[in-house]
Amino acid sequence: SGKPGTASSAGATDPLKECVECVAGLWSGGKNQTCEPTTCKPGSASPAGASSTNSECVECVAGMFSPGASTLCRNATCTPGQSSAAVGAPAQKCEECVSGKYSKGKAMQCKPTNCAPGMYCQ
Repeated sequence: SGKPGTASSAGATDPLKECVECVAGLWSGGKNQTCEPTTCKPGSASPAGASSTNSECVECVAGMFSPGASTLCRNATCTPGQSSAAVGAPAQKCEECVSGKYSKGKAMQCKPTNCAPGMYCQ
């Protein structure tokens, strides 16, 4: 029988050799259990090979978000000059970079500008 976080495919002919790791967003307790959707809280997602419904869920990093359940963390799609800085975000929330910082958008975080002496960033 398979180990937790794996399941066999349909038509398997060997009790161990044909077990494959559950993809991210799915979990299995092993043995004869199939890979099932995880139930992660909003702002988190499960890795590949999860062996429980929600105890292995990890928070999405800054620049990513997830509504939870079996949905993976997705990259934010912020416009240039904005970033999604929250860790564990359940939805995309782009905010304007403060003065002295910039972002090329999407999942990039706001970073300090590097203006020459006597200059400032508008």
